Amino acid sequence: MANLKQTSITGSSGTTTLLVSGSSIVMPSMSGSVDSGSAAQMYIDISPTAGLTMKLTQAGSFGTQNSPFSSLGAWNTGGTMITCRGRGIQGVGVGNAALAIGGVGGYSSVEEYNGSSFASANGMPANGFQFSAAGTQNAALSMALYPNRTEAAAYDGTNWSTITDSPASGRLGVGGGFQDAAWMYGQHPSTTATQTWNGSAWSSGGTVGLSANQYGGATGTQTNILSTGFASPGGGKVQLYDGNAWSSGNDRSFPIRDPGASGTADSAVMTGGIPVPGGGTSNCTEEYNGTVWSISNALPVTTNRGGGLSGGNSTVCAGLSLGGYQSGIAYEYNKEFLLPFTYDAAASIDSWSGGGNIITTRFNAGGTGTTSAGLIFGGGTPGPTMSALTEEYDGTSWSAGGALSIARYVFNGGAGTQNAALAAGGLNGWFNPLTSTEEYNGSSWSPGGAMITGRGDGAITGTQNAGMFSGGGSSGAPNGATNVEEYNGSTWSTGTATNRASRGYGGAGTQNDTIIVGGYDGSYNSNVETFNGTSWTNVTNYPQVGYQVYVAGENSSNTLSFAGYNAPSGASKAAYKWNGSTWTTLPPAPLAIWGGGYGGTATSAFGVGGQTPTFLGCMQIFNTATNVCSTTPFCLATWSGGDPLTIARFGIAGAGTQNAGLAAGGYINAVSTCTEEYNGTSWSPGGALNTARYMVRGAGTQNAGLAFGGYPLSPAGRCTEEYNGSTWTTVNPIITTRANFAGSGETQDAAYVAGGQTPTVVSCHEQYNGTSWSTSTAIITTRRFLAGTGTPTAGLIFGGYSPASPTATEEWNGGSWSTMNSMSTGRDRFDGTGTAFDSIATGGYSSKTNVESWNGIVWSNAPSMTIGRGDTGDIGTANAAIVAGGRTPTKTSCTELFTCADYQVGAWNAGANMITTRGYLAGIAGGGTVNSFLAFGGRTSVSENIYVSCTEGYDGTSWSSRGALINAIGFHAGTGTQNAALSTGGEANSGNVTITEEYDGASWSAGGALIIARRYPAAGGTQNAGVLFGGMTNSVTNATEEYDGSAWAAGGAMITARYGLGGTGTQNAALAFQGGTPSASTNTEAYNGSSWSAGNTLITAAISVGGGAGTQNSALAFSGYPTIITQTQKYNGTSWSSGEYLAQGSFYPASGGSATSAIKAGGLTPSLTANTEEFEVINPVNKGIYCFTKTL
Repeated sequence: MANLKQTSITGSSGTTTLLVSGSSIVMPSMSGSVDSGSAAQMYIDISPTAGLTMKLTQAGSFGTQNSPFSSLGAWNTGGTMITCRGRGIQGVGVGNAALAIGGVGGYSSVEEYNGSSFASANGMPANGFQFSAAGTQNAALSMALYPNRTEAAAYDGTNWSTITDSPASGRLGVGGGFQDAAWMYGQHPSTTATQTWNGSAWSSGGTVGLSANQYGGATGTQTNILSTGFASPGGGKVQLYDGNAWSSGNDRSFPIRDPGASGTADSAVMTGGIPVPGGGTSNCTEEYNGTVWSISNALPVTTNRGGGLSGGNSTVCAGLSLGGYQSGIAYEYNKEFLLPFTYDAAASIDSWSGGGNIITTRFNAGGTGTTSAGLIFGGGTPGPTMSALTEEYDGTSWSAGGALSIARYVFNGGAGTQNAALAAGGLNGWFNPLTSTEEYNGSSWSPGGAMITGRGDGAITGTQNAGMFSGGGSSGAPNGATNVEEYNGSTWSTGTATNRASRGYGGAGTQNDTIIVGGYDGSYNSNVETFNGTSWTNVTNYPQVGYQVYVAGENSSNTLSFAGYNAPSGASKAAYKWNGSTWTTLPPAPLAIWGGGYGGTATSAFGVGGQTPTFLGCMQIFNTATNVCSTTPFCLATWSGGDPLTIARFGIAGAGTQNAGLAAGGYINAVSTCTEEYNGTSWSPGGALNTARYMVRGAGTQNAGLAFGGYPLSPAGRCTEEYNGSTWTTVNPIITTRANFAGSGETQDAAYVAGGQTPTVVSCHEQYNGTSWSTSTAIITTRRFLAGTGTPTAGLIFGGYSPASPTATEEWNGGSWSTMNSMSTGRDRFDGTGTAFDSIATGGYSSKTNVESWNGIVWSNAPSMTIGRGDTGDIGTANAAIVAGGRTPTKTSCTELFTCADYQVGAWNAGANMITTRGYLAGIAGGGTVNSFLAFGGRTSVSENIYVSCTEGYDGTSWSSRGALINAIGFHAGTGTQNAALSTGGEANSGNVTITEEYDGASWSAGGALIIARRYPAAGGTQNAGVLFGGMTNSVTNATEEYDGSAWAAGGAMITARYGLGGTGTQNAALAFQGGTPSASTNTEAYNGSSWSAGNTLITAAISVGGGAGTQNSALAFSGYPTIITQTQKYNGTSWSSGEYLAQGSFYPASGGSATSAIKAGGLTPSLTANTEEFEVINPVNKGIYCFTKTL
């Protein structure tokens, strides 16, 4: 397997990392080859500032391959409306060009949104709320205004004008589409017919099933509608409209009344609204992919009325009714379709990816070139207006090119390359065809020879000097023509006519070997013709009707066709391969679209811009499979807390690995001989050094270590000692006395030292061979307080105080030093670990937390340490390191672990409802998984003391009844496993209890009584080694008790008394978090079996948490109130961070599991619920998603 190396790579965002919003990422398998001696790694990274990013690590010579992805979106706060308004508002347009129309509080007023702020626009002719709207910011339509009226009006970007009234009135109406192709239907009280508008007249469509769709949301086009409702029976029902009739679709996850809706019937977002029994929260967001619903990130606020949303991949939710009052705040939902990264590999399956978005969104543009050197020119922009703009693609992003001399649109393709392109014909208005031709030289367009017959919407193929224009339409031939013209670089001549008159072909090939696909000849068709230089031949039809299909290929017998308009269904995402005789189905494109620019080859093609019918600027790239074998070397770099050193100190020598580390010497209150050994979990004393010292360096392993140099210069500056796992032995000394130097080595018999001070700053370099030190070539930049990694034959030194070069990096190849790329951050008094080609540098003077990663070529920022410090002892590799001790500026015993390991992106999903609806229950906190959980006891009334004894087991699919508790009880705590559980404390009708019960997988039996009766406690551990802490007696308590399987004994008291807290972990390593003091708190404490210590606080305060999940160093908190918790908080042993959102927050549920497989069941919302939610990692990063191999 390739050696893993880590750095970042530029994505289409133009930065070293690429943001992908949301909690979910889904990627198909990829694989590739790595040259001998080189390596590659890819991983996902999450940081508080950048969000979710994807990175590739590589070194060596590579080709390029684009990686596909899809992701859930995320909400951000947008602009504030001028007029606060709420229920009944309507929105049209896209995220950066939207209209907010009407609504309670706004009525007839209208505002325009530009992506950041609102501006007043001319109002509608009549008041409107609970009505319907369609169109874009500059071409909108309002229909069937409330209450139960039929007025309709059109907006041209400046003014409103009345149009023909709709045939039927409709309160709570929904609608969509475009100004000249709109639809609507009323949801209440009795309107069931779908009404459609063609720009001049209304007509009736199919009848919607009203019982399923009252108070719902809807979106889509006139021939492809998605509608949801909440009404009983069976809330959350979905209906789909195909232009003729309605049919049932897959239900929403939760029934919500009055949601906001956006997007298309194949790619929709719904959010907000009024929750109903069994429903989600009023900030719940769900995405629909044309088949199924996915729970996405919740709105930042709860709203009891849906707002106005506008469509596209960037959505705006505005005009919410929040807790009974109107809001003017807009929230933006972004789901960016971007190129995550380019890497050295080949696709292992036929697959799609995103490319950089074009600068200017447009449709019906011309396109040509390749996936690494593409071109788009002309087209229509929203309005619509004709464009002369040209943009060039470099494989990562689009940049402005020279403008066309004449603005034009309705091309189909283009001829030539990025630096030698041909634009011919097109329209300069509706069926206003052009004859002009323009040629592009890579920077500017110049006039070419005029066409014989002006046309648009024809297929342009070939090259700049051997082009071809086939078919097309004009005012005299609106259904297309058979005309073909050929270009020789200066003039056009008549070519052989096609067999069938048509326009809207997609085409590819050369002047003598061309294929044209689909088109419109009075009706949309699937015809295909090929040209051999002499005549046209009808061949096998395209598998579906296709208008403005994207076609790429070098000739007529090897092409790729995708996207296009598939009447009457609408935009298509289907893709097919043509081999000269048959069509085969390929994986569909991520987005259904037509009318964009396209180019490339049959194995690597692109489409950019176009419409869905919403105008988009995104790019889609197809890559054909290459058969290579693969492995899976990639991971995520994260920090976690480790067991602290037994003695706080700084200036330590580090050696060994993350699971077998060695820390020697250092400064405590004086120089020290202290040695400690790390076993992957904790530190323990080792044999003492013979010579006390600090600012010492180390090499080798835990059982064969080396310590050399350091302060005081006499006697430590030359002293070298070898360790055998128990004792140190003094061996031959360094030649030049020194401290504050760089030093490293993989083994006890092979180390080096470089630079430092004697006390004079020096550049000398020495190497150790297991017996003695020898002088070698001096380093280039003289300095001290530097760090080094690698070996005597392949070393790396970096940073330090020179004083002029704190970022300098030098590489040693065994014979000479070379200056390499500098560090991003200058630093001294720090350490690092790794090899000459794969290292990390950590911390530094002034308590730096910054960490950098070296991939053999450049430095890049890695995740920062939690505790800023310098003069640490670094141990291990660049993928599995320990940073021990140091000073902050005071000495510290802190240990942090840096790990590049399997990382998983998690998500909450709905599980089966419990049999008995209840709250104030308990589960096996810190125990179980989503496939093996136990919940017991609780109350079935919020207001009355109706305690229950029922127990239920969960198997990942459904709940089943288990043996009941002996005592009906609530407000208790639980721990253990599904077949060995412990229930203790709580409240019964008699008040606080000391009751303990033990479960054996079938029935409960009495256990030893608590010392202190209490309710609202938290627990951890096992049935035979449990721990209970906090709770409420007559007052809040900090008491801890430990259980040995038969009796409870007093443990160390918590620092802060609290009740309704969360807890997890074991008897000797427990974690307590949040809880009431009596007010809700963010406190964290860790228990070591005898005493509690304070940890970093949570982000959100909570009480009535109801258990927890994970361990003391890897935990989840995800429930509580007074603000009902809907976002997970994650603990890494040192600090808390924000995690994924739940669909429905609750307090006092039963919860348990691990940090990667957690469960929450029942609780209060504030009403009692039986809902179950499961947290699982849905995308383990070491499961073959992206793969690399090393070829030796």
